Amino acid sequence: MKIGWFYFGFFLMALFVLAGGAQAQNATFDNVSPGGSVDISAGVYSLNGAAGEYNVTYNGTEYAGWCVDIEHYITPGGQYWGTLVPLSSSNLPVSPSGLYQAAYLAVTYDVGSLTDAQAAGLQGAIWEAVWTSTITGLSNWSPSSAQGYYTTDSSLGPYPAGFTGGGWEILELFNNSTYTDPAQDLMIHVGVPEPGTLMLLGFGLLGFVVLGRKFKKQIPA
Repeated sequence: MKIGWFYFGFFLMALFVLAGGAQAQNATFDNVSPGGSVDISAGVYSLNGAAGEYNVTYNGTEYAGWCVDIEHYITPGGQYWGTLVPLSSSNLPVSPSGLYQAAYLAVTYDVGSLTDAQAAGLQGAIWEAVWTSTITGLSNWSPSSAQGYYTTDSSLGPYPAGFTGGGWEILELFNNSTYTDPAQDLMIHVGVPEPGTLMLLGFGLLGFVVLGRKFKKQIPA
């Protein structure tokens, strides 16, 4: 019976840790690199800020991604609370199809090392895909160096049927631990669960199976 309770306790601990990993964790916005400062207009929004690959540390892991929120600003080195959600569950006032189109852009063009101009142009294309607004500006960048990436959302065409995001999800950042003051939404590539998480889940399930067999043996025939 003692062994059964040991496995039961281990199983509960595994579930607790896994559930905790899905909750908001501390996040740090590191910088935008490659990329640079841009002046753009997108519908009713006029922006003067960073366009490029956003680097953020979330739950102790560094990620590179793209800004999908043109309503808020974040500061390099700033500390935030973040929670990871699927593309279809974003709190942004936009259609999920725009986020899937942005992920398709990233899957297609965010390969290898991008130059500053390419990163700024791709960021402009992602903003345009998400907010379905024509982006004008990029006034700090030469059209000959950025325009190819800046217009990729129209030249690429819509994402194919069955496309599920290619491992990209939305990291929602907040200014407070109650998650009521939005700071920024970033699209980051998370891929598959980390090996440590999978191992912990495996041990937890194993404990559950062993405990079930233990109880089954104690039931009178």
